[in-house]
Amino acid sequence: MNKQFKYTGFGLKILSDMEFPELMPANFNEEDITITFGQITADDIPEKTSTEKTYPGIKSRFYLDIPEVARYLSSQGKSILVEPYNNSAQSTIRLFLLSNAMAALLVQRNQILLHSSAIIYENEIILFMGESGAGKSSIAAELSKRGYPIFSDDICVLQPIHKEDKSVYAMASYPMMKLWDDTINALDDDQFEKKHKLRPKADKYGHFFHESFVTNAYPIKKIFILNPNLESSDYTARKISGLEAFELVGKNTYRSQFIMENNLQKLHMEIISGLILRAEIMVLGRPKDSSTIEKFTDFTEGLFPL
Repeated sequence: MNKQFKYTGFGLKILSDMEFPELMPANFNEEDITITFGQITADDIPEKTSTEKTYPGIKSRFYLDIPEVARYLSSQGKSILVEPYNNSAQSTIRLFLLSNAMAALLVQRNQILLHSSAIIYENEIILFMGESGAGKSSIAAELSKRGYPIFSDDICVLQPIHKEDKSVYAMASYPMMKLWDDTINALDDDQFEKKHKLRPKADKYGHFFHESFVTNAYPIKKIFILNPNLESSDYTARKISGLEAFELVGKNTYRSQFIMENNLQKLHMEIISGLILRAEIMVLGRPKDSSTIEKFTDFTEGLFPL
């Protein structure tokens, strides 16, 4: 029997045939999900299939084919079957599994995901949202230099509205940040290294934080939506609420296509509505020409008091 590995991630206990340096090692007797290597047959593939850019029906089975990397089958919210292509890079196989295949499995488990980075501030969470390239990971990494623990990068798994304090809590995904080459250069700190390349042809690297990774849920108390398209001569912050907040936060649902395919619109509306009622939400803009990670973080950190 091949060696199996035990991890925790996304709030789940994971038993895997594949070794994941990105995940947190754990000990348990009964797993929530399994990750196995195997052959995906024609009978396994649902009528609707997926490429890297399209996400069809996933209620019980989600099939994803990434050419030259691997084929994935997420089933019943309980298992992910992986069939790698010959000579594919292990890091790239893991990358797509921890994003698309895992997201499908979590939605099969009726989970709502947010596309955001997050830090811990006074036993609560501050989220950073925005389109790709807006600076979510960059600002979280700069804040970690200043002593704020990183909570999660890229994905936060939302919990049902808490019965006692009516807050929305989140679980972290896994203890790795994804940072571009130029971001690491700008951070100018020895802790951010270019050792763990995520894909052979992309200058993006993994930064691990296993030592400080937390596996329990934290309440979300503040959300910053980063909008680099808000050009101005200075840094700006505007508090939002109501429908505008609902639309902007909802827009940052991770793999939002999965929500409709799995008929989770009602649950999604309830959780996002609860979130915007309990969390302070601000849209941030910055001057493009003179803005640096350090300056933008200085401005943002000044808005932290809750």
